Amino acid sequence: MSPVRGRSRSATQGSSRSAERVAATQHVWVRDDATSYAAECEACLYARDPVPPREAQVHGTLRPRADVGFTSCRRGHRIVVRRIGRALASAV
Repeated sequence: MSPVRGRSRSATQGSSRSAERVAATQHVWVRDDATSYAAECEACLYARDPVPPREAQVHGTLRPRADVGFTSCRRGHRIVVRRIGRALASAV
């Protein structure tokens, strides 16, 4: 399976973002058929001393049967990886 670019979303939204306003835990959402992901750590990007986007990259894998996984960026910010679409696919 080819890598999927994760769509990340923080719990707080607004036009002015800072490290203090970014949620304590970031979520990355992946498709039902994805086994790998890549996203940028929002806490690193919006920190007072931000890192270049290339250094804020987080990537990994999620087992096909797993619905949730956990990882951390290079700076130690917690990131939750969640699979979407599985409940809808099994209900049909």
